[in-house]
Amino acid sequence: MDQRLDQPDVFTPPARERLIDRIASQIKDFIFSRNIKVGHRLPSERELAKQFRVSRTVVSDALRSLERSGLVEIRIGSTGGAFVTYDVYLPLLQTMQDLLKGGRLGVHHFVEARKGIESVGIRLALQKATAKDIAHLRDLNQKMLDDLKMGVRQNLRSDNLAFHLAIVQIGGNPIITLMIHSLVKLVDAMYPSISNYRKFISGQVQRHEAIIQAMEARDTQRCEELISLEAESMKELKRLRTGSRKRNAPGAE
Repeated sequence: MDQRLDQPDVFTPPARERLIDRIASQIKDFIFSRNIKVGHRLPSERELAKQFRVSRTVVSDALRSLERSGLVEIRIGSTGGAFVTYDVYLPLLQTMQDLLKGGRLGVHHFVEARKGIESVGIRLALQKATAKDIAHLRDLNQKMLDDLKMGVRQNLRSDNLAFHLAIVQIGGNPIITLMIHSLVKLVDAMYPSISNYRKFISGQVQRHEAIIQAMEARDTQRCEELISLEAESMKELKRLRTGSRKRNAPGAE
């Protein structure tokens, strides 16, 4: 005998969290299927709530979920809303930050990972780099040098990130780009005062120029050596921060 569908407990109301996930998934599919560009504003919460036939609160939670995934940015104000960003490195960065806070990630882990990943990235870049690519890298490094000389500290971290992303983007592997983006941003999270270390930043600029010259010479071994030095510089940052803490400790001379 067939079970009647109108019997009690055959169906259960969907959990609110699952409803939020389904709405977030549809918005994500909309962005990808329409090839929505970075900076484009999505329909308002009111419009989305009307189309999904749910409350604005549910839509807001779905958009917040997409913001955590790095796909949108929610801006407040009269010109605000949900804007497409494609900062898809964020979930990986957040996972690494959680591992760091939990004591399961150390500097040596970072150094090992970055050496391996960025070495592969620069090998791919060497296979494809054009004169225009090399010139772009030199322009990025010059900007970093100019910001250092003018004391524009707030730009120095983004300058360094732009340089390293540009290298792996030449190689064209989006997975490597994602990983390097997350790893370099992790440095910023671990050492928020990195821009105060002028000598350290100057060393970065010099290494960048050496990398550019090695890429011009198509010297794979030298490129990998220099990229490894960039990764190893994390240890120098750790020493600088430790020394700064000791100098600023109560009772320190």
